[in-house]
Amino acid sequence: MIDVFGMASGVVGIVNPATIITVVCFDSDYDNPDGSTSKQSFTLEVSADIQAVSSGDLEHVANLTQQSEMRAVYVQGGLKGLSRPLRVGGDILRFYGSDWRITQPVEEWGYGEWSKVIVTRQKQGGRSPT
Repeated sequence: MIDVFGMASGVVGIVNPATIITVVCFDSDYDNPDGSTSKQSFTLEVSADIQAVSSGDLEHVANLTQQSEMRAVYVQGGLKGLSRPLRVGGDILRFYGSDWRITQPVEEWGYGEWSKVIVTRQKQGGRSPT
């Protein structure tokens, strides 16, 4: 299979070098004996291409009407937006000294080969979300 992400990253990297980011992936919720739920998560470091959000990307989140700082992030692999019915997602990306929540998955190529997501700044620092 052709590595489209790798080819594009090589060309884009000339003008916008990749950034190593930390991804906090929320795998699923599980039910505790007392009836409460807890999130299962794991972290990993990946190389990402971080860009300003284009006007076309903003159409994907127009219904959110947020006054927030947002970025478009391309990353090799599959990232998840929040899916309450599936009880997964809401992944956090850590870069530029802040936590960024995936607001909207925009594109995914293949079966998790690469993804484009829109993220919204949550808070300064790289502390674990609760």
